[in-house]
Amino acid sequence: MPANSTSSIPQMSSIPKEKPQNFPDFILIGAGKSGTTAYHKILSQHPGIYCSTPKEPNFFAYPEMSTRTYGASHQHNIKTEAAYRDLFRAADPSQIRGEASVGYFPQLNTPMRIHHSLPRVKLIAILRHPVDRAYSSWLHRRHDFMEPIDDFHEACQAGPA
Repeated sequence: MPANSTSSIPQMSSIPKEKPQNFPDFILIGAGKSGTTAYHKILSQHPGIYCSTPKEPNFFAYPEMSTRTYGASHQHNIKTEAAYRDLFRAADPSQIRGEASVGYFPQLNTPMRIHHSLPRVKLIAILRHPVDRAYSSWLHRRHDFMEPIDDFHEACQAGPA
């Protein structure tokens, strides 16, 4: 699909120019193992901020997401506008609303999807040194018995499991 194609953009109803109800004001994006969970938890503790539950709805990444690619923890992706809006329904009107989905970061068309649907939303990117992130990811995969190679350097040389 061409990079500027909108055919796989989740279709949302017409969003008013003023602050839209039940949509996020910000979206945390970042590589896996970059700290998005910590930021989500910290921001959730602020009384003026409402963060979605689940943390990773992956609504805008859905066309390219799959359980095979991202594992069983991403089986609960939000797939409809109504379900996405429901994530923010409990927020007080005075609160800033947000969500965090690492599934958005590696998807090339996701920023376009987000901008098309929520042109005023703020994207907050969280980055981490690539080697530190890779090591943390390897440790996580070892812990979950998803990485068979018990030496980090050998695992890197072997490529994806």
